[in-house]
Amino acid sequence: ALYIDTEGSFVPERVEEIAARVASSAAASSAEQETTPSAGGPFAPNQLLSQIEYVRIHSQVEQLALIRDLAEHLDAHRNVRLVVLDSIAFHMRQDNQDLNKKQHALTNMFHLLTRLAHDKNCAVCVTNHITVRKVDDNKAKLVPALGDLWAHVPAERFFVYNSDDNFRGLLLHKSPSSPQILVDLNKELRVLFAPS
Repeated sequence: ALYIDTEGSFVPERVEEIAARVASSAAASSAEQETTPSAGGPFAPNQLLSQIEYVRIHSQVEQLALIRDLAEHLDAHRNVRLVVLDSIAFHMRQDNQDLNKKQHALTNMFHLLTRLAHDKNCAVCVTNHITVRKVDDNKAKLVPALGDLWAHVPAERFFVYNSDDNFRGLLLHKSPSSPQILVDLNKELRVLFAPS
């Protein structure tokens, strides 16, 4: 996997924690099925971390240059099957440039990433920020930080959220004509969220 971090928010310790819980769950599952898990296995923390390439991006110019050169990088690193850009919005919201230039840069990144996913047969996951937009005097709604145009650019959109009652959910929105799917992450990924 290639993790492109625009905000400095990648936490290797969290990946280690996730890997340890998944490995522990896999070992428990093997014990129940009376099979012998491989030593360490694919979810051993060090094994998992060794398969993540990390790149920190500090500006919009760096972000655009990296995305432009990503196909060449993936040619040299053919084992990369997942590219995560976290977040596409961060530097786009920081620079004070006119809206047309910003939309052009976003459109260019979208086309490059879409072509990359298709040509290199890899998954591309892009995160965006959300913000609040006032609807009227008493109401507001959550909207994509990069505006309505970007809200409809990705093929599939995932909304991840926590509620006050400790519900962790993932809402999959594929298209306006498809029903939305809500996944209870506490239930489906209980190994990640169960108390230690």
